[in-house]
Amino acid sequence: MKKLLLVLSVVFFAGIAVAEEKCSLCGMKVDEAKRQHFVVTTKNGKKQKACNEGCVGMLLENIKKDIRTIEAVDYNTGSLIDAHKAFYVRGSDIKPVMGGQSVVAFSKKEDAEKFQKEHGGKVVTAEEMFKAEEHGH
Repeated sequence: MKKLLLVLSVVFFAGIAVAEEKCSLCGMKVDEAKRQHFVVTTKNGKKQKACNEGCVGMLLENIKKDIRTIEAVDYNTGSLIDAHKAFYVRGSDIKPVMGGQSVVAFSKKEDAEKFQKEHGGKVVTAEEMFKAEEHGH
């Protein structure tokens, strides 16, 4: 009976941990609905979420030798996409997750351009996005 209670407790608390995912860098709750987060998978398969572009930039710097993939959330679909193939809109009228500018990702350049026309901001490539993050911008 004690073993059963222990197993049930572990399953229950593991479920809570999965339901409320937090940014691996700052600890802020990752809000799936805002679609501005990133997922970094390490070489050993561990997935780490970053709540915004600032945290993903710092997270990448901290674990750069251990990165397998970096994914962004497509703002239109909510699907994970290769962050290095995405197009981004910086500084739109969408409220950012934390202070600073909002950054939203799209799998297609046309989608980013359409969003930019409706919400403002600037369309940037993945190369421009990650280069800016390397310099703290």
